Amino acid sequence: FDFDDDVFVSKAERIIPEQAPYIAKEETDGWFHSFNDYESLMLERHGPNQLKSAIEHDYLYKRYERALTGALKYIELADSGHCKCGRPGDAVSALVRYHKLRRLDYHAWHLLAIVMYSDDNPGSMRNHVAQAAVQRAIKTMTSSQWSLHIDQVRRRYERELEQLNGLARQISAQQGSIDPFFTWMQPKQGLSKEELRGVGMEVFNAEDIEFIYTTCARHQDTDADE
Repeated sequence: FDFDDDVFVSKAERIIPEQAPYIAKEETDGWFHSFNDYESLMLERHGPNQLKSAIEHDYLYKRYERALTGALKYIELADSGHCKCGRPGDAVSALVRYHKLRRLDYHAWHLLAIVMYSDDNPGSMRNHVAQAAVQRAIKTMTSSQWSLHIDQVRRRYERELEQLNGLARQISAQQGSIDPFFTWMQPKQGLSKEELRGVGMEVFNAEDIEFIYTTCARHQDTDADE
């Protein structure tokens, strides 16, 4: 311990040094990174929560590539059922948290669209939300600064934009449209579990769906003014 000399004076004269804020052990050393592989971790009882903590820890310390790898793996395993978790609901929650930390990263919206998309339920509210997410991804990506004069960057830009447009077309083919989602959300002052169940989205957190709506609606209004 690093004690000041003042600590060893008489009780009457003792001055207690200012203490640094306490930071929990798990927030500093990232104990939740101690796993061998994603597949085994996700089958453990608390594995999904541990992986989400590891992802958020990487975001916090700007290890964005590793954080994105973890997020992608989380979604892949959750969507396949290879985990003890709430599947798409947990994946959406993880992506919403990621977006709040990395607001200019369009990958979050791309992944949200993939998680929300349903190819066996045309016209579902999930597909409407998926369309809102993929359109937000496209707008965020195309509004970012790209060094398109560099061939490698331009090829990546074109490849990823085509992936987003392809997903948008796929969602449209399943009757996914932004307007029904916005119309459904506009009169609400907060989503209830019953309302989510009524449109087949009870597996998702109301706060996450509200965040997706408010973010997309706010930026749509901004885009229209430009």
